[in-house]
Amino acid sequence: MSKELEIFDNKIIVLYILENSGIALTIDQIVKFCEEFEEITYFDICNYIEKLKKDSYIEEIMQDCTLLYSLTEKGKNTLKELLELIPGINLYNLKKIINRNMVHIKTNYEVNTIILPDIPGHYNVSCYIKDGNDELVNICMYVNSKEKAKLISKNWGMYAEEIYSKLLELINIKVLNIEKYYIVATEIISIKSNEYKVVCYIQNGKEKMANISLYAGNKEQAKTICDNWTTNAEEIYSKLNQLLLADYTNQIQ
Repeated sequence: MSKELEIFDNKIIVLYILENSGIALTIDQIVKFCEEFEEITYFDICNYIEKLKKDSYIEEIMQDCTLLYSLTEKGKNTLKELLELIPGINLYNLKKIINRNMVHIKTNYEVNTIILPDIPGHYNVSCYIKDGNDELVNICMYVNSKEKAKLISKNWGMYAEEIYSKLLELINIKVLNIEKYYIVATEIISIKSNEYKVVCYIQNGKEKMANISLYAGNKEQAKTICDNWTTNAEEIYSKLNQLLLADYTNQIQ
């Protein structure tokens, strides 16, 4: 292990969580992310937070009588340097853990679907997760039968967290794409200070296939989503379509 990594040890996990969650977090929320690391206790995390705050890698924010933590510029720059020293497979596993737990830290989220008729025989199925008045994700799928629309609605109602986590994995991983046959586009909309909504579109000629609205906690995340959707839209749409229309007799693999 390099000297830099040895100095930061597990504190780098806290920095990485704060950077990739896209929002400021409480200590309890950070603990939730770290549940899968058996060697890290609640008291360890409290100790890491105090040391990182003392050295100005993170800052403490009081919001609605709640203490939250986020990265400073110093923390972001230091994390960027440290990540170059970590093997890719470890980063991938850490990203998967963050994606898997992202929905669980939202304490007031609402999961629902709306089915609307489109052109004759076709339906627009809107699948969303809201945290209070804030929309975390809204996936609009266009299908050619009422049965498919009902199946998507049923699966989203039962497995929204798993599907959303899989979507985050897909949209944050770059792959070598094949030749494009569809029209794809993205739009970044500012909703609050340093918070954004990213809308991703895909269609086949004039036929709408899907549009996806995702929350991004900073401009860098918004740009990453746009870049990866532009490059990998067909692959992401295909896998998302499989997830929403799957037979969940068995658990998601």
